[in-house]
Amino acid sequence: MTRRERPVRAGCSPKRSAPRRAFSIIELIVVMVILAVLAAATLPRLISMTGRQGRADAEAVAELLSIAGRRDDATSQRVALDYDRDRSTIRLLTRRGDRGDWLPDLFSPPVELTGSRVESVQSDGVELDAAHWRIEFPQVTRRPTVTIVLADDSGKGSWRISLASGSTRATMGAATAGVAADGSVDLDAAGREEDPW
Repeated sequence: MTRRERPVRAGCSPKRSAPRRAFSIIELIVVMVILAVLAAATLPRLISMTGRQGRADAEAVAELLSIAGRRDDATSQRVALDYDRDRSTIRLLTRRGDRGDWLPDLFSPPVELTGSRVESVQSDGVELDAAHWRIEFPQVTRRPTVTIVLADDSGKGSWRISLASGSTRATMGAATAGVAADGSVDLDAAGREEDPW
């Protein structure tokens, strides 16, 4: 008796391979509808996550400016704000040491911009290089008014953070095109060059 000719025991049938079953068109349509509903529900949330991170960056910068303002008013130690685009970090520096070196402040953590970028910065109305800047707060003269505009990486929004000269609290609001730090409006920059002034 060869291997192929085994006798079949009583009550057993020879094994057959089960027929392959394919998905019906209805099942495919149902799966596609479910995936579309899930995508429609989650996609707006994923897109808005970048906007939330940009706003969180702006709030952190506003808090850092407030800390700098309070530190300048309450202590005799000189402070400065420092930014370098390569690091994407805004730091509070203090003047320490025998030589008066600028060192990162130990009590205020730097702000890492993860969802936004510095679009513009002004010190007393003077535009600074947005890629690298340092604003020092002198102890003997009036502190400059600092205005920083952050733009969301997704391009959905921008925020204006300002610390007035005599204030210890920074303000934050939505930045609008063409509005200067003093509140004046540049109609050309705002896209309203045809409006009468």
